[in-house]
Amino acid sequence: MIMKIPKQIKIGGHTYKVKEDHKFVERSDLLGLCDHYQRIIFITPFDVNGAKRGRTGIEETFIHELLHAVDEIYNSKKLEEDTVKRISEGLYQVFKDNDLLR
Repeated sequence: MIMKIPKQIKIGGHTYKVKEDHKFVERSDLLGLCDHYQRIIFITPFDVNGAKRGRTGIEETFIHELLHAVDEIYNSKKLEEDTVKRISEGLYQVFKDNDLLR
């Protein structure tokens, strides 16, 4: 099963572009980033050491960054990073366990 990560996604009436092949030059510790001002979700296919990441990590990162966008739009950025991480891991597990991925 694989998650289809779109090139753009609508969240709360806003369209976010999704860049799945981003390389973070300034911050190699980042796996993803949601830029609320430009409405872009950046995801890197590389881990912090520069090696290719597995598909499951990329898919979970996409869910993680979606949660940041939803939190920004509907919740005034009140979720802590650790909370977003736990929720994204939980949602990804539910999607996989219930065959909700393609």
